[in-house]
Amino acid sequence: MTPKKVAIIQNRIIRGGRFHVISGLVKVLNELEIVPDIITLKSRVNEKDAEQFYGDRIKFNLKEIFIDLRIPSDFHILFFNSLVRLYIKKYDLVINNSNSSYMLPDWLKILSYVHYPRKDRLLSDKLSIHFPDGENKNWLNPSHIFYNSCALLYRFNNRLPTKEKVVTNSEFTKNAFIKNYDVNQNHIDVIYPPVWKEESSVDFSNKNFNVVCSLGRFAKDKRQLEQIAIAEKLPNFEFHIMGFAKEDDPYFIKCKMYKESKGLNNVHLHRSINFTEMNNIFNEAGLFIHSLRNEPFGIVTVQAIANGCIPVVHNSGGQKEIVNIDELRYDNAEHAVDVFNHLSSIDKIRIQEITHVLRENSKKYSYSNFKKKISPIILSQLGDK
Repeated sequence: MTPKKVAIIQNRIIRGGRFHVISGLVKVLNELEIVPDIITLKSRVNEKDAEQFYGDRIKFNLKEIFIDLRIPSDFHILFFNSLVRLYIKKYDLVINNSNSSYMLPDWLKILSYVHYPRKDRLLSDKLSIHFPDGENKNWLNPSHIFYNSCALLYRFNNRLPTKEKVVTNSEFTKNAFIKNYDVNQNHIDVIYPPVWKEESSVDFSNKNFNVVCSLGRFAKDKRQLEQIAIAEKLPNFEFHIMGFAKEDDPYFIKCKMYKESKGLNNVHLHRSINFTEMNNIFNEAGLFIHSLRNEPFGIVTVQAIANGCIPVVHNSGGQKEIVNIDELRYDNAEHAVDVFNHLSSIDKIRIQEITHVLRENSKKYSYSNFKKKISPIILSQLGDK
């Protein structure tokens, strides 16, 4: 039998949650004796990165098909989707990881893993869904022209390609997808990312529940500045804010200046942290904070739970599916301070109960569960089932 040809497409690939899912998809395909092509405009990751950062030994062929144009992200996706049509005719299946199938051909067999639909972001009244109390889009504001013009393109695009199968990374994302497309909710499967390691074990004797960590790219929507402000009101807690940023990144500089201006010795900023240092901090920290509003899933939160941390997260988005204990979720920065103070007052038995509930819930985010659910869909799309 002729080997099946599978491509995974994403307009631009960097280290993070979406590549974590690509890594899991490639691992499933490899176990089906398929070595996929990953087609992109620019990738900053490779097989070695997949093994180092995600623990997966995988095989794929990386194909960068064009220069990485510096244009707004939504135009970047549409440009890529229109260009990639020229390269995907020979494939039996294309797995789309770009959050939009707009402009992909109708004849193509597609499996779309949707982290969050671009259409919902564009048609939102807010400039960013991660700032629900923030600025509205405005046709009269020249800086909003890219958002508004892309929104016009998507507004009447209500149908999917005929041969597309959609899966989403959370119930939260599924609901957003159904709201924007003419599709039966029973035809969309929720398949959580493969984050949890079945062999996860933690030495809780080393945990310090006055040490808080966070991890994520330094960016306004990640709200590291809010985390520093929370730490300012919690002088008895030590905060390690880990992330990725260039030394001259404006937002990182803003965070650093705020910390220094307030003389916050209990806050440590770790820019572009290495893997060993990150693990050392995770091993010590008893608590974790994630501040993004309307996070579609929250891979790093599951990673924190796997490392034995109790997460304190914003009460929105897919985080509510991961952190299924109300007392660990907060509505604003002041509320977050109350949550941390509450956690410092509870006894070890309650800490153990919370940890057990979180870890049991997180087992559904395992690779084995991901493989069990995604493999039949891949085989169905390939016509082998």
